[in-house]
Amino acid sequence: MIRIVIFGLLVVGAIYVPWLVVASVLLGVIDLSAMRTLDWVSVRKYYLKYFLTWWLAPINLLADLVTWSRPKIIPFESLPAACRDEIRAVTEGFDHQAFIDQLAPKVKDKRKAMLFYKWYGRDIDTSIGMPLFHKPYKYVKTIGISVFNERSSLSRHFGPLRLTHRVLYNLNPRQSDDIYIEVDGDRHYWHDGPMLIFDDTYIHQSVNDSDDARYVMFIDIIRSSPHCVIHRLLTFCVELAGAVVFRFHRGFYHVWAFVK
Repeated sequence: MIRIVIFGLLVVGAIYVPWLVVASVLLGVIDLSAMRTLDWVSVRKYYLKYFLTWWLAPINLLADLVTWSRPKIIPFESLPAACRDEIRAVTEGFDHQAFIDQLAPKVKDKRKAMLFYKWYGRDIDTSIGMPLFHKPYKYVKTIGISVFNERSSLSRHFGPLRLTHRVLYNLNPRQSDDIYIEVDGDRHYWHDGPMLIFDDTYIHQSVNDSDDARYVMFIDIIRSSPHCVIHRLLTFCVELAGAVVFRFHRGFYHVWAFVK
């Protein structure tokens, strides 16, 4: 139904404001041009399923311009020291196995489950208390846990907003080539390293084809910028986005079962 609505809006727009439709499509083409593994199915998804990424292309491309970069994979060492410290504090400041033991009974009957502690700067209360995740951070703006139970995967998809970068940290890495994430053709196996930092507006896919559950922490950090003024601007925009769409945050993850 939503695709029919979008198609209808494009037709109406092409009739009454054709320049706006042409400009929007062209910005989408520029946005997609950075990716090297696109096919027709992915392009169709971008414009008709993950259309929010398309509609946000002007903001995302502007973020590329003011930060002078659009990296796909971000080395941990390239981040500001204060950002690295925050990531270490969040990912290493608790007992991973004890946390998994608390969460496992809540998600054992769900193929894919999601637990949020912070979303675009706004704290979310959960039944598994973790004060560490509710501290105010300069760079860290989203903290959550995603769980793939055995034989669970996501299809190739796009994240919406390039004001942040996504940090994934595997809480229970296993020696298996069946558990990985692929970002625009680059495959990262979790047994090679528990952390991956990437731009999630690139097309990507998480896979768990093993017989074990996969627990991954995901963290959104403010995108690195060459000037403190740009950092403040990006932070303001991220927190504004969180305030505007906070009530609808579950809609961004509609294929997941949410855990409180």
